[in-house]
Amino acid sequence: MPKKYILIIGASSEVGFPLCKKLLQNGHNVIAHANSRISLFDSLNQKFSNQLITYTQNFNNSDELVENVFPRDLIGVIYGIIHCPSPPIEIKHVFKTPWNDFEKHINVHLKSLHLLLQYLNNLKKLSKTRLIVVNSELSIMQKIPKGYSPYASSKIALSSYCSSINEDIKVDKIIVNQISPGMFDSRLLEKIPAYLKEFNEGNIIDPKTDILQVIEFLLFEASDKIRNQNIHISND
Repeated sequence: MPKKYILIIGASSEVGFPLCKKLLQNGHNVIAHANSRISLFDSLNQKFSNQLITYTQNFNNSDELVENVFPRDLIGVIYGIIHCPSPPIEIKHVFKTPWNDFEKHINVHLKSLHLLLQYLNNLKKLSKTRLIVVNSELSIMQKIPKGYSPYASSKIALSSYCSSINEDIKVDKIIVNQISPGMFDSRLLEKIPAYLKEFNEGNIIDPKTDILQVIEFLLFEASDKIRNQNIHISND
């Protein structure tokens, strides 16, 4: 029986790494992309050498094409793609934000996914592939908080891109859904002032449970008819 592969973009993140470990422990084959904290995968590479492929790519480093770094010798199609990379977030007034900050977020959130999907499509690796995009609750908010313009703009653009995939690409090739959690404690918030990270103590989002459970549902349990959804996980 052909092996099924699950691709995680942003596999060293607070969402991606515990997901990677759980998928491997459950016997799945994982292709893990990371830009930082590569040493996290040392023990996993030793323990799951027959199940795990890792590769690195900095989406802001250059216009390097994804085929230069993505493993070419895959067996069969990609069963699932979890897209959860993000650069650190900084709070800045929009007029004090250089355009490079916008490009940095757009490259990581959107350009990386677009180039990847084009590449996999050319290789004919997409067949009912379940694409799960970890977005942000900013993508569904009517009023964006002050100072988040690069992050919010790219996340809203990512949401529109996912809707375009649903319209442009037949469901027998890609089934796309999004998850939009509220703020949770992660390395991405290191540059955010402490007073903005005062979480509601009774409703703190734990990515290892709250987000992973939704990912696993969309990946393995949800009907093919569940598509183009943006599932909000609230910490209010």
